[in-house]
Amino acid sequence: MMTSSAFYEVRIPDFEIPAARLFLTAWLSSSGTHVESDDPLCEICAGDIVIEIMAKRNGVFYHAAVDVDDELVTGTLIGKIELESQFKR
Repeated sequence: MMTSSAFYEVRIPDFEIPAARLFLTAWLSSSGTHVESDDPLCEICAGDIVIEIMAKRNGVFYHAAVDVDDELVTGTLIGKIELESQFKR
């Protein structure tokens, strides 16, 4: 039986903070680890504000090619979550 994986892309949302520069300040979930919806994935610094990016789906989280201290823009892909199949037992 062949299965295919589905992925949810984790992207930087629009924080609506004009002129704020965005930086990845920490990974809070390691690449390849299982996450649940609402688990923190990483921290983003937007000016003087630190924002946690949370998982929106359950599955295995994989980092994209983004490193701590990288400057980011709205829409930047920071990782993917390999979704859990509802048929797995």
